[in-house]
Amino acid sequence: MNTARLFLLYFYLSTITELNNHYLYHMQEILEKAIQIAVNAHFGQTDKTGAPYIFHPLRVMGRVSSTEERIVAVLHDVVEDTSVTFEDLVEAGIPKHLVLILRILTRKVDTPYEGYIEKIGENSVATAVKIADLTDNMDASRLPKITEDDFTRLQKYSESLRYLKSISGIK
Repeated sequence: MNTARLFLLYFYLSTITELNNHYLYHMQEILEKAIQIAVNAHFGQTDKTGAPYIFHPLRVMGRVSSTEERIVAVLHDVVEDTSVTFEDLVEAGIPKHLVLILRILTRKVDTPYEGYIEKIGENSVATAVKIADLTDNMDASRLPKITEDDFTRLQKYSESLRYLKSISGIK
């Protein structure tokens, strides 16, 4: 390989690395903003055990890998459970492609649960976040006692988890 080609290859790889580093830094800033949005939106909310609700999205965030998955995970209940809208998220600087994934994860009242889960299965980020969400929601150790309703809900979550894991190749 001649010197000119080596220089071009080096320049190309350096540029790609620099762009990648910039993207990662930018996404880290967005993750910090997403955490702030979630903390503010869920302020004062509690779960069934009386613990601050924000612990749930933070635990879900801790169960996923990529920065994009973490952003979606920490925001996954914001629109569904608070007054924050998808438009608010875009205005706050959350990338539109991540807001679209949040739309997939936000179940509409008139959407059957099975169809909702199938739609989630069509997007890898939504699938990863929903698997983490279901896994956290199925942790019965946080419940003081398991009621009949809890048992029914846990069964439904277990079936959904099994389906999403099977289509994503997770065992």
